[in-house]
Amino acid sequence: METQKITSDVIIVGGGLIGLLQSLSLAQYGITSNIIDHSDTQVMQDLKFDGRTSAIISSSLKMLKMLNLDPEILGKGQAIEKIIVRDGYNGPPIDFHDDETLAIVYENQNLRRALLEAVLHNEHITTFFPAKILEQNINDYGADILLDNGCMLSASLIIGADGRNSDIRNKAGIKLSQWNYDHHALVGAIRHKKPHNNIAYELFFPDGPLALLPMETNEEGLFRTSLIWSVPSSQHQAYRKLSHKIFCHELNKKTGDLIGACDLSAPLISYPLGFHSAADITAKRTALIGDSAHRVHPIAGQGLNLGFRDVAALTEILVEGVRLGLDCGDAQLLDRYERWRSVDNLSVSVATDSINHIYAMRGKTASNIRKLGMGLIQKSDIIKNYLTHEARGTAGELPKMLSGHAI
Repeated sequence: METQKITSDVIIVGGGLIGLLQSLSLAQYGITSNIIDHSDTQVMQDLKFDGRTSAIISSSLKMLKMLNLDPEILGKGQAIEKIIVRDGYNGPPIDFHDDETLAIVYENQNLRRALLEAVLHNEHITTFFPAKILEQNINDYGADILLDNGCMLSASLIIGADGRNSDIRNKAGIKLSQWNYDHHALVGAIRHKKPHNNIAYELFFPDGPLALLPMETNEEGLFRTSLIWSVPSSQHQAYRKLSHKIFCHELNKKTGDLIGACDLSAPLISYPLGFHSAADITAKRTALIGDSAHRVHPIAGQGLNLGFRDVAALTEILVEGVRLGLDCGDAQLLDRYERWRSVDNLSVSVATDSINHIYAMRGKTASNIRKLGMGLIQKSDIIKNYLTHEARGTAGELPKMLSGHAI
């Protein structure tokens, strides 16, 4: 097979939500990319709803609008107007709300279709779906990747967006801090007659937290809710084997009838929960984004939004670097990305891990301390406003795209 050489500014490995978003963000400023994924384009477009959703917070929504994606997904999401956090289903609540929408819940399949459609019609992006990497070479002058279709891709930077088991991270020799939680997440969607009133719930139990995210109503006018339920790993298969009726009965017992009579509207899936944080998020002509760089507990729904922040920061750094005449793989640019994102990634990772451990503590003393702390937060407008800005992703130094500004 004759080798065909194709050159671009960057090569992105991984065609998931974050990889697609990265290619579009760079293309907005004329930076070209070749993006590789092992999945077929038609398979990506034909994905059926599997219960997985994402709560896209305010700052991430601004970024989607900057990429002119808002019309593509408008009307296919459900606004979260309030978040209620409780220790158990009947503990004293902390409620977070603001004048603006806190987040919008989208089905992952709709997000991916919108991003993929935009990528396939962008002149600055070339896709290689499906494709496998046979060889990779990085030197002082650039990076080359040989694909199984005979194409040799060349660029000045490789961006690893290939998930928690990132091959790009492993080839770069980047080490991980990681552990498992001995819990699995049960993920699904339910339909119910009782209105959710645009409220998201975070309920904490000693055996694991349970999140309820409001979804848009279906064609029959029934309300829908997405659930992420953390259960001990020894029990997740038993839950999945329950009939829809019995599962919903168990769910109502756990939630105190917050949603009323319900039925599953998507197959129940489960996956193991764990934590990892890359010791470095850059190496020679290599940068990591999304789950290849960090994996956090889904307790606060920050995983995908952390990826948005990675993409926005890396895009801003690369665009400004190119304007100065630097290539995208320049060590100065990668050092800046490392410094900018490492602290935020680590702080969010530690915070979500700490919250998970605090609420997993058993006993009356631990429960009373939690209730006291939650009561103090509920009464303090200063603390609640701070936490609300954190939840919306509007606190701290933000990349320009997350603030709705051009670079």
